[in-house]
Amino acid sequence: MTHLRIVDRGRMAYVDAHAIQVGHLEARIRQDIDDHLLYFEHPDVVTLGRDRNARDQVLPSCPHPVVSVERGGGATYHGPGQIVGYPIVEIRREPRAVGRFLRALEETLARALAELGIEAGAVPGKTGVWVKGERKIASIGIAVRSWVTWHGFALNVTTPPETFSVIRPCGFSAEVMTSIEKETDAEIHRDLLQSSIGRHLAMALGRAPVEQQGPPSARLSRAVDRNPRPWSDTSPGAR
Repeated sequence: MTHLRIVDRGRMAYVDAHAIQVGHLEARIRQDIDDHLLYFEHPDVVTLGRDRNARDQVLPSCPHPVVSVERGGGATYHGPGQIVGYPIVEIRREPRAVGRFLRALEETLARALAELGIEAGAVPGKTGVWVKGERKIASIGIAVRSWVTWHGFALNVTTPPETFSVIRPCGFSAEVMTSIEKETDAEIHRDLLQSSIGRHLAMALGRAPVEQQGPPSARLSRAVDRNPRPWSDTSPGAR
């Protein structure tokens, strides 16, 4: 069975994480590495997908860097309090493979959230994962090159929903955004949640999950602080 190697790279500026994604993507296309799920947390940044109206979804008041990327979709915020996951995965070379992969991502996040008592899932005609079809808790946008996926999802763990007020996330009102912290009183352990997501994704893809440690200074194995403090500027890529 093919492995899904799950690696937590810690807090890192988006442009640096993007370079790591590209390196893994090219190595996977060459068949030099197994499938990977790379975890990051980014400083504040807005990314723009390939939707032609993506830039119009960023409000003039937005104070964050704005980066155009290769994934589908519109404007999305990444920042502290999120789990951002980039699956670098080879998919089957057949017409419906991309759609099935997106459904697998949605189901993966829904199953992990269900373990926290949160009822969530996909909504026809909307992107991402939604709580009871009304509140968006995770954004999803991927790209595919040579039948290998990259980019992925951003799951709001402790991210304050008002953080999204500087954009219209993928064309929706910022008021639809929510987080795990807002939806449950359960204690949230980031490392356990990431393990759960990795396990469910591996199961959905028919892979064997293998958790690997990232650089020691980049690990995020900790309970999520309900009142998170900024990371130290000694973290790799912090700014």
